[in-house]
Amino acid sequence: MTRHTFSVLAGGLVAGLLLGVAGASMLAHAGPSRTTSPHLVVRLHRMSIRNDQLAGYDQWQAFLHDRHADAVRTLEREHMFVEAMFRSADDPHTLYWLEVRDDRGAPVESSTDDLDITHQQFMDRVLQPGSGSVMSTDNLLVAPFIAQAIQTHGNPTHANP
Repeated sequence: MTRHTFSVLAGGLVAGLLLGVAGASMLAHAGPSRTTSPHLVVRLHRMSIRNDQLAGYDQWQAFLHDRHADAVRTLEREHMFVEAMFRSADDPHTLYWLEVRDDRGAPVESSTDDLDITHQQFMDRVLQPGSGSVMSTDNLLVAPFIAQAIQTHGNPTHANP
């Protein structure tokens, strides 16, 4: 199995699991019992990569892979549970970005962390301005242990690292 094939399969698995998290949030709002945070946000964004920036996108991803531990560390400040980026071999100029977060986190734009600043610079250089859109969600499912983890994390008595 190639690295790309593994990445696509793993990404699909993560995306399916995460979309389920949002489903629990929606279902929780439908009835009197809440199983997840009312602040949970799950979004799938679609944006275009500039025609001359496919190599720039690859550099951006290499930067994030090389600094993986640092990138994961920045998620807590943003209250970001999971962040994933996807591209299709059929359409390498289209980027899909999945975010699963608590809406009370700080935006990346407010960060003074050098990793976040470089990440923002890559975004500005690589992405086509005005090309972003947020996809609508039609159906979501979640495993109870994921809903419980989000609820525990959102609990005010939970000690964040």
